[in-house]
Amino acid sequence: MKKAFYLIILMGSAMNFALAQEGVLKPVVDHPVYFDISPPLRDMLPILPMKYDGSWKVSEVKNYFSLNRGENQQQQTALVTDPGLQDHNGWLPSDTTIQNFEGMNNVGGYVPPDTHGDVGLNYFFQVVNCSYSIYNKSGSKILGPLASSSVWSGMPNNTNSGDAIVIYDEVANRWFFSQFSLPNGSSSAPFYQMIAVSQTPDPTGSWYRYEYIFYAMPDYPKFGVWPDAYYMSANLFGGGWVGNGAYCFDRAAMIAGNPDATRISFTLSPGSDGFISLLPSDCDGTFPA
Repeated sequence: MKKAFYLIILMGSAMNFALAQEGVLKPVVDHPVYFDISPPLRDMLPILPMKYDGSWKVSEVKNYFSLNRGENQQQQTALVTDPGLQDHNGWLPSDTTIQNFEGMNNVGGYVPPDTHGDVGLNYFFQVVNCSYSIYNKSGSKILGPLASSSVWSGMPNNTNSGDAIVIYDEVANRWFFSQFSLPNGSSSAPFYQMIAVSQTPDPTGSWYRYEYIFYAMPDYPKFGVWPDAYYMSANLFGGGWVGNGAYCFDRAAMIAGNPDATRISFTLSPGSDGFISLLPSDCDGTFPA
């Protein structure tokens, strides 16, 4: 894990700027608060998705996007306009789609839907915030739609709070799935990040299931695969904006189902530049030297 201390600092130039402003960051090392091994997902009691209730976000994480864009349009535009946003289509190379099929829709009605998905050797795993479905590569649905929290069914502190992420680890031929859990709401710690790593290349089989504790709410978590760790970034809230969180989880230990898999954490206090939403390094295919 020693390399992780250096690689995590390369998550973006914004982090380097913060290091210069805030001084040397001190890592915090800890371990999961819960671990177990799930039954095969295909054999577990299905938990169906529920309709979205965004009231928990109102007090802590403001959502400036509205379904009714005509309402208070001027204020919304001022809050969400991105000067780097591309406003036209780029050049599209001619290619042939190998497979095209309709996936899962926004069954929970989330705003924004925070869609995610990844493709493995034999499966496509799709996530829409708090719901997931698994397809074979011919487009036939083999599981879902189910609540994302059902992957950790039976574990404590497990709520279907959302922002789920799925990644296919190509080198290990495993699946990585995670979402946060806010059993006490968005304003009351502790909070949890639920992580699962499949035991085999089959995502409908059994998973190694982990639960890590947070004392600031880890909103908008993002993950990446790197040789020495699974990397995570999050926007931290607790009585307002706390800063950016950067984390690495012992990848080899998680793949092996080690119940004591290490987490290394850094918290970047908010600076005058106000950067937010870091993205961790992610490698698809062969790892670099």
